[in-house]
Amino acid sequence: MKSQGKLVLLVIVGADLLIILALLGIRLINNRSTAKTTPQVTPSVENVPGLVVYGSVRGQNGEGIAGVTVYRQYASYPGVVIATTDGSGYYKSDFYGIPGDEMVSVWAEMSGLKLLPERCSWRHYYGSEVKACDFVAQSLEVFYFPLVFK
Repeated sequence: MKSQGKLVLLVIVGADLLIILALLGIRLINNRSTAKTTPQVTPSVENVPGLVVYGSVRGQNGEGIAGVTVYRQYASYPGVVIATTDGSGYYKSDFYGIPGDEMVSVWAEMSGLKLLPERCSWRHYYGSEVKACDFVAQSLEVFYFPLVFK
């Protein structure tokens, strides 16, 4: 009987040790997985100073004109293409970062058309901005009617 009692006591002590080791292992695993790291934050457009330009190009009849090229220029830089109108005459530029205040001009071009206004210009102040610039097309075709004198 004494040997049976020692065996039971040994099993209980062994089981207790296994439980303690298991708890320590779980704690080590949790400590590793919750190690403090610096999270990577992707800035949203609202938090970054810059500009998005959108709008439409329409004919005098109100219909959208597809394929019009839209340009943007900063005060001391040449103009760059920022968008082309879709089938409905709408355009929207990508977001362009601007680190401070800047004079901005936007215009649209298409062969055979005069687009008004010729330029949409404003001062962009530091911060995030979404600006609308709409254009109306006028034909550059000039019609001449012959004059007949008798």
